[in-house]
Parts: sequence; structure tokens; C-alpha cells
Amino acid sequence: MTTQAKADTLVIIPMYNEKENAAAIIDAVLALDTPFDILVIDDNSPDGTAAIVREKMAQHPGRVDIIERAGKLGLGTAYIEGFRWGLAHGYEYICEMDADFSHNPKDLPRLRQALVSGQGDVAVGSRYLTGVNVVNWPMGRVLMSYYASKYVRIVTGLHVRDTTAGFVCYRADVLRAMNLDAIHFKGYAFQIEMKYTAHVLGFRITDLMFSGTDEDLRQTAVTQPAIFIHSVSLALALGEDFRPDMVAGHSLGEFSALVAAGAMRFEDGLRLVAARAHAMQEACELNPSTMAAILALPDETVENICKEVEGIVVCANYNCPGQIVISGENEAIDAACAKALEAGAKRALKLKVGGGFHSPCMEPARAKLAAAIDATTFSVPRCPVYQNVDAKPHTDPTEIKANLVAQLTAPVRWTQSVRNMIADGATEFVELGPGKVLQGLVSKIDRSVTVSGMQ
Repeated sequence: MTTQAKADTLVIIPMYNEKENAAAIIDAVLALDTPFDILVIDDNSPDGTAAIVREKMAQHPGRVDIIERAGKLGLGTAYIEGFRWGLAHGYEYICEMDADFSHNPKDLPRLRQALVSGQGDVAVGSRYLTGVNVVNWPMGRVLMSYYASKYVRIVTGLHVRDTTAGFVCYRADVLRAMNLDAIHFKGYAFQIEMKYTAHVLGFRITDLMFSGTDEDLRQTAVTQPAIFIHSVSLALALGEDFRPDMVAGHSLGEFSALVAAGAMRFEDGLRLVAARAHAMQEACELNPSTMAAILALPDETVENICKEVEGIVVCANYNCPGQIVISGENEAIDAACAKALEAGAKRALKLKVGGGFHSPCMEPARAKLAAAIDATTFSVPRCPVYQNVDAKPHTDPTEIKANLVAQLTAPVRWTQSVRNMIADGATEFVELGPGKVLQGLVSKIDRSVTVSGMQ
């Protein structure tokens, strides 16, 4: 078979267990009128992804290549390795995209053309450009992604609408100018760091508008880092005016609270949140699960219902008196909701979440999170941090780290935390983050305190 002429643009596609998508995504890219070559980075997928790619290599010699790595080494390292390969092989433009069709291959020519025509040195496929422009996204979901990028822009000065986007095309000169060895984020934050580095080096970054779906933003791996960035950026924006006597965060918010209180650096917090989110997403895919809000039943009644139901279902969030969120396997949640209504619950509402968080369903994620936390440096916070697992104040880094790991499968004791903070002298609560949910919960726990918020 004759080797086909090389294109001037390389598309890097990291893959892990993409047997269902590998052939289709490769065919879709090669079918474009504009020629693109493909480099797949496979992290030793046990489902045979690499074998499928090698078949495509045989069918399209010189157009499809693969780098097979020993295991899952992180998205960032996959792209870095791909960038180096592309530069060594003389490509003028190097693109990155996902294998799961969350990025439409038909949009690749637009990304490349933006660079060819001189619009910029880096082209970013943005999910929102002027305001919000996405498909089938409820506004609450949109805000988590939109504000994540907004506050990254505030903190870094980066003029890119969608800083977290993973659909990007670089001129080869941009990648040559970067010290790729200095790019240290491996997960979600890698995309932000690459764009920020290009910005600092003086390269022009242009946004192109593409569409997304509600399902994209429901992914735990997206929502958690977005909320974290939003919340911490608000605290950082306050500067010297941020001087709390004590802090607490609800679930993911505990990581934001720890960064705001100085227990760990922003970069480390983002890395941990990304690691937590990816580990939880994998756990969700391994064992489908969900959560449900139970309204107007005593805590003890809900706890007893969970014990009576067959399968995994536990109380996950003690939000306020009369509001508990249960978590567990799908069928067990359905059974518990039915029993709750029979017991007199005002409502038993299944939530649109990625999985059964704060339950044994998250046990597969524990080891990965524990390793990431153990490798992170924690400091004594500037004020006590009331942690979810025991609702008590902590300042010892060793205790804080252990509680963060335990939090993954343990309930969020928010009602108890707020009551303990009030008992220790708190009279005013300020919520930093998207929405006003925590303000409402605190008011229901104790109406004598003052509540306010920043969004």
C-alpha cells in the first residue's frame, strides 16, 4: 500500500478504553475535506483500543500513528508527549481533541483556518463567546463552567472566554517557544496552564464558538473544578478584606475553604479537586448511582429507611432540619424514596447529579484520592476549618488530610457544622460561590444569625 502524503496539521487524540469510539473518531477526522493526520496516545487501554488504532494505521499509512504508554499517566503528559512528537515530525499546526465526540471533528477545519488566516497563534474552541451560547444547558449548569473561566481570567489576566476548553489548535512556533518540561499540571488544570503560558509568552489567542450539551457539563470531572475555581477566586478577590474567624465548605466546598484559609495553595487545591473529580467520575461509571433529596422527615426516620432498603443507600448530606440527601445505587434510591413518601415525606426528589457521592459507591475512588492528598503539602490554616466528616474545627494538617479522604464516602454533616460554629461564636455567615443555597440552609438551621453572599 502506498504511503499517503503527510498533512500540515496533526490532531492529537488521547485514548483510554475508547473501543467504542476509536475507529469512528479516526474515520470522521480522515473524512474531512481538509487533510489532518492523527496521533493517538493510548494509556494501555485494557479494552483493546490500541489494536483498533493499529488497524487504522495499516489502512491509512502515514496518516494515523500511535504512542502506546505503560498506563494512565495523565491527560497533560499525553498531550505534552504528543506535542513533542508533532514538532519532531515537522507539523505546522497541532490540534488537540477528545475521542468521545464531545468535540465535533467537523469543527477542526475552522480551528486550523483561524491560524492559517492569521487570526491568532492559538485557536480555542469555546463553548461560550458572547455571553452564553450553548445547546440544551440549564442556566445553573452553564454558570458553573462560565464562571470558572470568568474568574480564571480575573486571577490570571488571561483574555480567553473558555480557559478550560480542551478543543485547541496551536501553531508549531507556540509550542516550540514553550518550556514543555515546565508544564506541571496533568489533569483538568493543564488546559488553563497551557493557555496562560502562551499568553505570557505574548502569543495571540483567538476564541471560536462551538456548541456543547448539558451532559458535557454534568460530568463530575468538569463541574467540580469549575465550582472550586469560582469560589476560591471570590475569596482571592477580597484580598486583605478576607479575614474570617472560621471557615467551612459543603462537600467540594471544603477544598475551597481550605485554600481560602491558607491550608494549601490554589494550584494544589485545583490539582486535588481535579484528581478527586476524575476518580469520582470513574467510580460513577463503574457503579451507576445517584442521589435524592428527602424533605420534611426527621433525620432518624430517613436513617432507618436507608437501613431497611436492600442495596447501597445512605444519608449523604445533612443539609438542614427536614432536608436530607440520600445517596446510593439507583434501585436502592428508588426504593428509599418510595418508603420516604409512605412515611410522610413532603417530597422525595431524585437529583440530576453524576453519581452517588458521599456513599460507599465512591469507595473505588478512595485510593487515588488518598495518594493525591498524601503527596500534597498542607499548612496550618489561618483559622479553624470545620470539616464535613465530624463537624468539628481542625487546624492540624494531618487531621485535615485524613478527613478529606474520609469525606469521599462519609456524610456531609452541614447542619451539625453550622450549629457548632454558632456555639463557638459565629454570628455572621458569608457564602462565596455560585448561587445562594448555603445561605438558605444556614437560615433554616438558625434564623438568629446573619447571612449574605458573593457570586
